[in-house]
Amino acid sequence: MKNVLIVTPLYYPAVGGASVYFKEYVVDNVSKDFNMYVLTKTFAGSRHGAVYTIPSGNTVSPVIYRIIFMWDAVAAFMYASFLIITKRIDIVHTHTASGLCMGSSLAARVFTCTLIKDLSDTQSSRINVTFPIPDRLISLKGSCEQYARSCGIDKSLLAPTLLPFDREALRKEKLSARMRRKYFIYAGEIKRSKGIGEIVTLAKRLPSFRFILAGPWREETIAAKLLKEHNVELLPTLNHAAVLRYIKNSLVLLQPSDSEGIPRVVIEALALRIPVVCKKGAVWTEMFKNTPGIYLSDFSPSSFQTIVKRLGRTPIPPQQYRHFTVSKKQYRQFLMDVYTHVSE
Repeated sequence: MKNVLIVTPLYYPAVGGASVYFKEYVVDNVSKDFNMYVLTKTFAGSRHGAVYTIPSGNTVSPVIYRIIFMWDAVAAFMYASFLIITKRIDIVHTHTASGLCMGSSLAARVFTCTLIKDLSDTQSSRINVTFPIPDRLISLKGSCEQYARSCGIDKSLLAPTLLPFDREALRKEKLSARMRRKYFIYAGEIKRSKGIGEIVTLAKRLPSFRFILAGPWREETIAAKLLKEHNVELLPTLNHAAVLRYIKNSLVLLQPSDSEGIPRVVIEALALRIPVVCKKGAVWTEMFKNTPGIYLSDFSPSSFQTIVKRLGRTPIPPQQYRHFTVSKKQYRQFLMDVYTHVSE
């Protein structure tokens, strides 16, 4: 069997995002046909592949972030080189523009491995397609193309796809009293870089609105500000299925971040027919251009209230959401085709 090295900053555990995508839909999905190895920044284990973790850190300081980025790149180059040599890696599959993925990409080039870049937002694209030029890109539909062309990458190498989502995985359960009260939900990391400050502002200025946030607390200070508001609830750590149930019963999913890697939670919400309010001007929203159910806002109380009123007047026909659902079986076939093609 071919050996595949998956490189992603997040792997497991986390709420949605790249961690779920790479664990459930990449590693677990094709582990019967490929030997899977994972290089990540989060301590984790896996029944379907060996996981190697690079000690790293988190920060909100741009200066310190640059230092961490360089550390991740150098460490990833060394780790990936070791794995490529000792495990005889055939394919290196990286996600987004972290230092981890840059270092691994360079190692793949040095040791002439097949390199796959999984690009999903335009900010990541700008870095990823500059150096080194990838052999093949797997991207979300509508993203990356302009940057690939500007760097001389043939359009035929792009493989536009939608992230997989199994609607069948949601079980019908009796709603708790807490869920029956209408609310707006955010699912992801609780930190400033994700735009949580915008939600704090909304909660303060719109006391009659209810906000629920689900995800790991990365910054205690921003979490403390949220907890001060009477109309905000921070959920304890929940598994992915539980978070999906909260999304399914919400009025709107909030996505106030400027940059996203794989905005899986957005696609999950759309598949569940839940509208999404995104940050106006965020470059990653390019991939959802003209998509039913996506509303852009500057997250000021006035613009947010205007969108909420619009949602009540213009419900979106359910059939317009259907193209956001792709089964694991379908996505497995796509990955098999890609891995088989690039390794020939």
